[in-house]
Amino acid sequence: MNAKAAILVVDDEEGARVSITRALEPLGYAVHSVPSAEECLAFLKRENVDVVLCDVRLDGMDGLDLQKRIHAEYPDIPVVMITAYAAIETAVRALKQGAYDYISKPFSAEEVRGAIRRALESRRLRLENDSLRGVVQDAQEEIWIGESAASRRLYEQSAQVADSKATVFISGESGTGKEILARHLHAHSPRRGQVFVAVNCASLPENLADSQLFGHVRGAFTGAVSNQRGYLEMASGGTLFLDELSELKTEVQAKLLRALDEHKVRRLGCERETAVDVRILAAAQDVPERLVEKGKLRADLFFRLGAIQLRVPPLRERTQDIPGLALHFLRRFSRELKKPIGGLETESLSCLQDYPWPGNVRELKNAMERAAIFVQPGGLVGPSDLPEKVRVATGPGHVSFQVHSPLSLKEVSRLYTEHVLSLCKGNQTQAAKILEVAPSTLWRRRTESAPPQ
Repeated sequence: MNAKAAILVVDDEEGARVSITRALEPLGYAVHSVPSAEECLAFLKRENVDVVLCDVRLDGMDGLDLQKRIHAEYPDIPVVMITAYAAIETAVRALKQGAYDYISKPFSAEEVRGAIRRALESRRLRLENDSLRGVVQDAQEEIWIGESAASRRLYEQSAQVADSKATVFISGESGTGKEILARHLHAHSPRRGQVFVAVNCASLPENLADSQLFGHVRGAFTGAVSNQRGYLEMASGGTLFLDELSELKTEVQAKLLRALDEHKVRRLGCERETAVDVRILAAAQDVPERLVEKGKLRADLFFRLGAIQLRVPPLRERTQDIPGLALHFLRRFSRELKKPIGGLETESLSCLQDYPWPGNVRELKNAMERAAIFVQPGGLVGPSDLPEKVRVATGPGHVSFQVHSPLSLKEVSRLYTEHVLSLCKGNQTQAAKILEVAPSTLWRRRTESAPPQ
């Protein structure tokens, strides 16, 4: 429940408006009320409203005609109708015209609250699904099968995996496109018409991760003022993508394993289990075997999730993909900015291919967005349109040192290590991967031949 959800009550009886307001305001809703359909339509033009609670019988335009107008002009706002003495025929007519629900007079405070909670939940899920469908469409546009052997192998594997029900563990550095690959798998699966829910486990508050994944019932903990579905229930019928899975506490991982094995979830504070049908795609920056060794991932959960593993290689391992990806992003930003862009100058392409891209595809995309903004309409992207760090970096393979006397191999190694570290913004783990050495070796290179202080 959204504590600030706005409810508009439309009833020509002042007593009814006051009664409904008193029933809803203690739950934290912002309750507004008007006595007529005409005032309701005027209010909707001025203010955002989450649910309209409307009496069927109104002076002037009646409630059924008002409901029809709201459904036509504000289709995302659910309308709950109030009928007198359980007038079933009127209620059915309202539902056929698009009303979400109805309650009949005389009604209790709990009936009003229940109807509002259900309507809000319905609206939230509908808006969420519409948003997710748009994101899936955007993600499909971002799928670009590169020229490198590594990229082609990855998407050949994903094509074989997508059509199955199997869980998949996706590993790869930050910014490589793990979520894009997950959306690609969903979009090419039998569940493509269902919801895709992406959850970054690292961003879940530690004390609320259990509740957000599995849901809770009213009163399960302080602040739980209504029943709430968890992400597994929201994704039922579709796909749930759990990014940074290893950030979940081991107790939550154990509960997730049980839910996967039994296809059921139990909300916090609830004795009853709810069946769920969801495909899990999990991801982490490290491979699952190492996460198990480090104690970050339960071995039994790994055995359940790790049957199929896909690794998204970093951009530095597939430099052949850089030209195509850069042009792909330029075309996308050209459409968004409604600005023609001719392409890339040869020198710009050299800059892009020489840069090690510690931020991977995400960093390349951001660089192309900047270039699309600064390039002249119809022109080619030149080095001056690229971020400074990209155009000044000559890359790990083209570094040079200005010296007046020969250097020892240790000193060259140290200077080269410092060069790679600067490109990686001091990220020693990233630099060690580029240099293909252990972090301890990187540290030793920096200290062995360091100039005396």
